Amino acid sequence: MPEMVKNVVVESGGANLGEWMRETRNVADDFRRAFGQAPPDTIVAFALFTDNDQTKQPVTAYYGPARMTCRDQ
Repeated sequence: MPEMVKNVVVESGGANLGEWMRETRNVADDFRRAFGQAPPDTIVAFALFTDNDQTKQPVTAYYGPARMTCRDQ
């Protein structure tokens, strides 16, 4: 199912090392950029993760509470 899953890189590198970050995303826009079409009416899941598969470097990440809200466009 690789055609159904895309990663959106939001932060990369060590510029904000040791800092708590707050991110705001427009998931519909991210979906359009990743898949080239409008998203379906229902989002089944979203994931927050830290990936070091390419660099193979040790990594530690902490996540605080996550919230997804919908806004009328």
